Amino acid sequence: MACLVDRWVAFDQTRSGLEKWLTKFGDEYTSTNLLARIEASGEINDVYTQIDNVLKQIVEQKARKQALKRSTLQAKLIREEEAEAEKQ
Repeated sequence: MACLVDRWVAFDQTRSGLEKWLTKFGDEYTSTNLLARIEASGEINDVYTQIDNVLKQIVEQKARKQALKRSTLQAKLIREEEAEAEKQ
């Protein structure tokens, strides 16, 4: 039968393994990983503020990526149109 110490060791190993995994994967473009630490031992409003800041950062990064994709696609389309116009 598993004792409390065995369960704690298993939890600790799982937690540390998950932390390692989450820090190895993320967004190379922004050099961020999948793990965002939030200090939840303080006031509830502070916790909400931390969560809000993380979510804002994610939304801003996504918006920048989309803008970059749009501008790249737009430049490509313009080049193709110019090449087509030169052929005629």
